[in-house]
Amino acid sequence: MEGTEGRRRYWAFISYSHKDRRWARWLHRALESYSLPSRLVGISTPGGPAPRRLRPVFKDREDLPADTDLRGRVNDALADSSCLIVICSPDAARSAWVRDEILRFKSMHGESRVFAAIVAGTPKARLADGRADDECFPQPLQFRVDAAGSLTSEPAEIIAADLRKHGDGRRLALLKIIAGMLGVDLDDLARRDAQRRAQRLAGVALGSVTLSIVMAALTLVAIGFADDARRQRDHAEGLVEFMLSDLNKRLRPVGRLDILDAVGRRAMAYYDSQGQTRLAPDDLGRRARVLHLLGDISDQRGDLTQASLDFADAASSTDVLLSRQPTDPQRSYEHAQSVYWLGYIAHRRGDDVRAESGFRRYRDLAEFLAARDGDNDLSEGEIVDANIAMGGVELEQGKAREAVEAFSKALVAGEKLIAHAPNDHDRREALIENYAWLADAEAAEGRDSDALRHRRVERTMCERFLRDQPSDTTLLNQLVVSNMAIANLLADGAAPSVAMKDVENALNRLDDLRRFEPDDTDYQEEAVTAFALSSRVNLDLGKIQAASRDAARAQGLAEHLVRHDNAVLLWRGVLLGKARLARIQAAVAGARTRTELANALSPSAAEANRLSELVRDNPKNIRLAQVTSEAVLLRGDYEFLREDIRRARASWLAANQIIQSAHVHGGALSIQQRHLLNEMALRLRGVAPYWRA
Repeated sequence: MEGTEGRRRYWAFISYSHKDRRWARWLHRALESYSLPSRLVGISTPGGPAPRRLRPVFKDREDLPADTDLRGRVNDALADSSCLIVICSPDAARSAWVRDEILRFKSMHGESRVFAAIVAGTPKARLADGRADDECFPQPLQFRVDAAGSLTSEPAEIIAADLRKHGDGRRLALLKIIAGMLGVDLDDLARRDAQRRAQRLAGVALGSVTLSIVMAALTLVAIGFADDARRQRDHAEGLVEFMLSDLNKRLRPVGRLDILDAVGRRAMAYYDSQGQTRLAPDDLGRRARVLHLLGDISDQRGDLTQASLDFADAASSTDVLLSRQPTDPQRSYEHAQSVYWLGYIAHRRGDDVRAESGFRRYRDLAEFLAARDGDNDLSEGEIVDANIAMGGVELEQGKAREAVEAFSKALVAGEKLIAHAPNDHDRREALIENYAWLADAEAAEGRDSDALRHRRVERTMCERFLRDQPSDTTLLNQLVVSNMAIANLLADGAAPSVAMKDVENALNRLDDLRRFEPDDTDYQEEAVTAFALSSRVNLDLGKIQAASRDAARAQGLAEHLVRHDNAVLLWRGVLLGKARLARIQAAVAGARTRTELANALSPSAAEANRLSELVRDNPKNIRLAQVTSEAVLLRGDYEFLREDIRRARASWLAANQIIQSAHVHGGALSIQQRHLLNEMALRLRGVAPYWRA
């Protein structure tokens, strides 16, 4: 590609946090598969003459082999890219790797060739009080960078597209990015893009109309006006079916919701002119599908009221049809879509009661469809979606037993899907995550052995898939999480020596990941948790010196993260609190006298006060509530040692209240939270704490 900047190997470099990899994968495919309108091919652009397709596009580290010169290869790819596209989200804003890529690209190519693609969070949220965690723009995106690669205080102009439904939508956002890459006017690109697709649709429609005219003429001659009216009606239904299928598939990617909405409203006018009571069952079913389409469009536009009306109207029709033909799979499928959309809108509005009711009915219908056609991937996919939706709502409400049942049903369907397509990467990830969901629900229900068994299945799957994809960092990271979850369960089950093996495995793999991506804060977060867990298990094994060492490592990493960005609640709250408490507990374990115990516990007072301020502003954060409760519990122990019994009891009661209040908001209690409540109950009943032994 020869252009004003010289020859570039890549049309674009996509930078993203690994948590946004699915968005990056979609954008990569969309850019490379987009075919430019013929009148734009060959025009002069900042990257050279515009080709038919924008290939190749570099998708960050996944385009590189796993070798030791990763940073150098990324640097070369940045130098060889015509522009930089940053997938923007709160995770990206916290990613040291994304930050570094923006700095390096800007220092090489300047400011004008950097584009933002928003997938989550809020732009400039850092400037609003209490909303820093929602910031989606990395700092180097917001300010200019000098030639040395240093961030200045001069604000930068950000060219952004919002891929979300309530923003630009995927198609318009894609066109915005491509227009920026080519240096052409967005309206011109969108108009030519739409014209090209409209021409294709017009050809199909013209053929349909021509055929309709010919058929109508033949019919008039052959069988008369009455029969012609029936055939005309049949043809009209065929055109509606075309609108719901082919036209929808072709126009939706272009982002032309206005055309789809107009066609849909015309279709509704046609049905209304016929009178609902006179519509045949198939016609009434198509009318409901038109309403599903219109409701979806209204939802994408943020009009939840109109969307709710459309879905309710559709549901009234599909419910009647299903009551007339209760064993018909088509009627079950149509009504399943209606009740799903009603549950979805309720969930969007925060009405969990209606959402649960809708998702439960959706699941019942999906199971009926699967029972009639169990080998159909579409039916099995409905089973997975319905049960994951249902299980998530139930787990949030503390209904652990019901959540276990839902995730178990999703798992059965997911296993069938992966059997049909064993190399499907997305289905592999979904199945692994399903096992993790199931294990969490089982642990919340108190079924620790089942949770441990499913976590081990999850780990085995990760290891098996890694044999085929040894450099897949997503699988490696999931394996780390799995090992730590297993270690937690084993430690709580009084098997610390076995738990330590899983902790060591997790730490070894984290070392590999951190060497691969040394600046990735996600891996640093997990390292804090892993070292704190290692400290706890070492205490259980009586290895106080090792426990103290690991607690110090956890605290050092946590403080490094907080220095990196003090606005991140997870870092300054949960992780830093967990690490500091691990150090306190290690010091307590090494104390030999009452005075030494008091000295070891003394830092808990300041830490409890610090965390209590955070939890007051974030009462629904169950993880923050847990670490705060632990700190307040230890503060009570410290006050007891100082013989201030009144304050000690007040602290223990406060610790109990914090965890119970968060439980009301956050659903089921974990093993550690149940253990905390037990410790508080012992103290409040006057049972001698550990220092009186």
